[in-house]
Amino acid sequence: LRQGANVIFACRDEKKTKEVIASLESSELQSRATFIKLDLCSFASVIKFAEECKSRFKIIDILINNAGMLNVEGFKLTEDKIETSIQANHFGHMLLTQLLFSSINKEEGRIINISAVGHTLYKLDIEKIKALQNNLDFAAINWSGVKAGFNEYCYTKLANIYYTDYLSNVFQDKYSGIKAMSVHPGGVN
Repeated sequence: LRQGANVIFACRDEKKTKEVIASLESSELQSRATFIKLDLCSFASVIKFAEECKSRFKIIDILINNAGMLNVEGFKLTEDKIETSIQANHFGHMLLTQLLFSSINKEEGRIINISAVGHTLYKLDIEKIKALQNNLDFAAINWSGVKAGFNEYCYTKLANIYYTDYLSNVFQDKYSGIKAMSVHPGGVN
């Protein structure tokens, strides 16, 4: 905002977000801050957000996918029948990126996926991955034996990195002006 950008606050909680916008130090900054409701645990919300965003903003220069949900309450499914942390941290962002792609600045757009150094702590279980290969029954997935937690969070952050790598390869050949990157917040080299 201080550099002159229009910023879309894509958040679940309208009241809290509008309080943050109202707390900005000037009305000029506030005027360039826009709240649009987004709940990544609902594909319907992602679709609605993308439609509203595209109707209000013709070009998106930077898309920052920044969810970091760690489900400590135990295994829980979203309304889309997907485990909450993988939907909020990964699949919601994938859908959002695809839906907004037509609006991404093709000359110098950026897609930034916030990952986490925690991706290195994921305990890879090849047999579980093989079992999922032809059966994506998210209601039946019991990733770690405790049905949710830190290992699942780490998995979602690893998925962010793989998806970013995929986007980078696609853009290199077809949309060289767009860059996709994943970063760990804070300690960025």
